[in-house]
Amino acid sequence: SISTRVKGVVLLSGALANGPSDVPKDDAPCVFCLPVFILKMIQPKMNDAFLEKAYHTTTNEALVAQGRMVCEGNDMAIVKAFYKQWTWATKEEASKVATKVVVVHGAEDKLIIPDAGEHLNDMLPNSDFKSIPNASHQVMEEQPSEVASILLSLVEIK
Repeated sequence: SISTRVKGVVLLSGALANGPSDVPKDDAPCVFCLPVFILKMIQPKMNDAFLEKAYHTTTNEALVAQGRMVCEGNDMAIVKAFYKQWTWATKEEASKVATKVVVVHGAEDKLIIPDAGEHLNDMLPNSDFKSIPNASHQVMEEQPSEVASILLSLVEIK
């Protein structure tokens, strides 16, 4: 029989509240305070803005097109609900995490800047920071082999 032991966790494009990024705030971005019918009207522009920042300029166009299809399928009522409830961990909370953590960040992430990931790494007592070149926010999609290698380094199979 094969036994598997997980030795840690991976955080992708992570950040903490009140870190160096503008994104991690505990209140929803003001656009998500708009009624759902208006969000549906502006969804194509929001998708364009997201996709421009979420993918590296060298990312395969087919992958970006797939990302666009996913964005277009997002139910704006669910998206609004998600942003209403989100919270970000604080540096005090991060400092209490005892588990091994690897913080993985696309080197050119334009949604949550790499400095925010490095800040998160600095606040975690048992962590490593991995910056993945030629990747932005969708690092797991853009560089799946590199991310899979990092994930597998945290799994022990006997």
